[in-house]
Amino acid sequence: MNDFLVSRSWREAVFYAYQLKNMFDIDSKELISSAVDLIQADDFLRRDISSFSPESIKKALASASHKSAGNDLKAELISFLQKTFNEKEQLKNDDFKWIKDDSRICAFCYYFLKTSSLHTPRKEDSEVLKWKRYALKTETERKDLKAILKRENSLNLFEIHTRVIMPHSHNDRFKIIESTFLYGEIDLSGQQYIMNLLKEAWTTSLQEETNKKFSKWLNGKDNKKVEWLCEYQKKQDNMFYLPWEPINDEERYLALQAEFDYEFLQDPKERKYLFMQARLAWNQVTARSKKNGPKSRGISMLDRTSKRLDWLAEHKGEKINAVIKELIDKEFEQLNGPEKL
Repeated sequence: MNDFLVSRSWREAVFYAYQLKNMFDIDSKELISSAVDLIQADDFLRRDISSFSPESIKKALASASHKSAGNDLKAELISFLQKTFNEKEQLKNDDFKWIKDDSRICAFCYYFLKTSSLHTPRKEDSEVLKWKRYALKTETERKDLKAILKRENSLNLFEIHTRVIMPHSHNDRFKIIESTFLYGEIDLSGQQYIMNLLKEAWTTSLQEETNKKFSKWLNGKDNKKVEWLCEYQKKQDNMFYLPWEPINDEERYLALQAEFDYEFLQDPKERKYLFMQARLAWNQVTARSKKNGPKSRGISMLDRTSKRLDWLAEHKGEKINAVIKELIDKEFEQLNGPEKL
């Protein structure tokens, strides 16, 4: 039982303390105030739970409309506390489904939250975190999306900056987003506010006309274009960097798309200009490639000649194009063709 109760935030520890106060009339505020960290807070909570008699636990559970099984009442009390916390103070799985089901949305949400959130607080701020549950740095007035983008306010999602491991997959990013909400210090109403803010931000970015054209043009299946655009952006802006270090082509595409999705939200006019310039440069690159690359020539030949060409290719173990090139080059050399050709 000693390791059964583990608080993943001050918000959770405070909830348990106040639940125990209501059920057993303990001094919950003093219990949390005297704890220097969550480990000590959990020790205090477990100590109090260990001191409750089976009869008092059974009576408290009954008053909370919980029918006791009667086997291990202390473990049952802890399970009841955890279940109540998850039901009353946490977002549900369905609240995250729209993020979990789409890797592009998840990449955007990760980038938006990390860009819009405060960094890890100082050690001297830890006492404030025991009690403060605000979603925003300035809570006097809940700012709209534009204010967040203009840095007039910040989200108090400290958890998203505490990850030392860079996310390298959709699953990594989703787990970071989910845990940032569930194990952070923002109350349920604040979490719901941030989730609605995320939905508004994504919808606004997705509806931007130039973003629609860009997303269609980029095409995550064209790895060469994605890689080229990354290099092009670095040449245009030496401060440019992807939201995370990609480990493969798919990750490079998602990181680049997330960057543009966010920038189309932040400054659509500027991003429109950059996209138009990039598209023009890419068209020039592909035009040069076609000019310098192999050219197709349709020629007619007798059936006998065609069969002989097939035999030569099979005999040499080469493709027909390679055989034709070899024959032409050999004949050209024998006739002393001009060196410039």
